[in-house]
Amino acid sequence: MRMCRYGLLVLLTIEVFCGAKAIADEYRELTGVDGKTVRAKVLSYSQSDDKVQLERDNRKRFSVPVSVFCKADQSIIRNWDVASRFLSEDILSISVERVTKKTDQELRPGEMACWSGYDIKLENRRGTAFKHIRVETSMCQILKFVRKEPPHQVDSYFAGGSTVEIFQLPELEGRGTKVYSTERLEENRVSLRARDKETNESWERWQEVSMTGIWIRLYMKLPDGSELMREFKEPEIEWDGFIWSDDGVYHPEHSKKKDAGK
Repeated sequence: MRMCRYGLLVLLTIEVFCGAKAIADEYRELTGVDGKTVRAKVLSYSQSDDKVQLERDNRKRFSVPVSVFCKADQSIIRNWDVASRFLSEDILSISVERVTKKTDQELRPGEMACWSGYDIKLENRRGTAFKHIRVETSMCQILKFVRKEPPHQVDSYFAGGSTVEIFQLPELEGRGTKVYSTERLEENRVSLRARDKETNESWERWQEVSMTGIWIRLYMKLPDGSELMREFKEPEIEWDGFIWSDDGVYHPEHSKKKDAGK
């Protein structure tokens, strides 16, 4: 089983930066060591005196030592140039393509079996040198039972994620594209006969295992040892309520249904 280890990391998601636009172009909440916050964007950072020039959302500008902010925001400011490029979809693009291959199984009419996964494409559009990148992925499948005869009842008993796959990318320099292929998971539709234990009624139904999407986390280690993280979910709406874990994504509500369906 593949496991992802985090340690003490500074994890910054795409959502925090309003859709992964550059930090320098977006206002955000910066938190001081005293717990007070200010909504501002980074204009420039001076490494020589460790000061940052900021602009409040009312357009007023000011300069302060970086040390007045919490450690997470200090890391953002000190690495704001490389961080803004890493978090920008216009500079580092993430896309996926579904890949499906039929199996050689002998099937009855209406049945289906195949292997499915994704090709993940990272495209460097500006020639920025990105180093120490790690890609983590987890795919999700759902199990359904569909009654053949009316009423065509559909029951979803389980939705969960594959174990986390990890791809290491030491460096992504120059304009270009890197493609990573995930593991392939089986999808199928088979015909089964079900029986009600109380009434002894039996009926035919389809058992369907299908892919619902992929969740990707992209990390980059910064010079100070902290990490930035951005996320990509395809399709976005399918992941409502899901939780990322070391063993793969899962949905608490669907997990309960799975246990009840045993």
